[in-house]
Amino acid sequence: VQLSTASDYTGTLVSSATRNATASFSGLTPNSTYYLRARAGNHAGTLTAFDSSVTTTTVAAAPNTSVVTPVTTVSVGLAWSANSNPSGTVYIVSLSTASDFSGTISSSQTLNNSATIAGLTPNTTYYQRVRALGHNSTFTAYDSSVSTITLSASAMASAATQVSTTTAGLS
Repeated sequence: VQLSTASDYTGTLVSSATRNATASFSGLTPNSTYYLRARAGNHAGTLTAFDSSVTTTTVAAAPNTSVVTPVTTVSVGLAWSANSNPSGTVYIVSLSTASDFSGTISSSQTLNNSATIAGLTPNTTYYQRVRALGHNSTFTAYDSSVSTITLSASAMASAATQVSTTTAGLS
């Protein structure tokens, strides 16, 4: 049995002999495509040609270690670990004002390990979470959600008034 990440089997990762009708491989990369083929051999060591190749995709690993990234009055960010997923993995970030994500107000798709969602309300608590979408169209579990509060909008004074040696006012 041969297993490779290349359909022409250049750079074969694993070649294994077994007396069983099945074989399994471990230590594979999440969210990756693998090509497998097999051939038979007799007791004299004569091998047949390889059979037709089959293709399979490992499932994506759930992203982990999510942390809040810089927050402004109108945006929040989230960064996470790919958890061994290769580049090209799609991540879905969900944002809600409800801790149970009922009524999710925003969802963003990215190929990066971070995302910023803008257009939010100042001084509001938001909850964020992320999951991966595998090449096999299967979603992973969400990483633990994190919460943050957008910054308060600051009041801007237009002019100083009533300025003296010991007092000052704003208007």
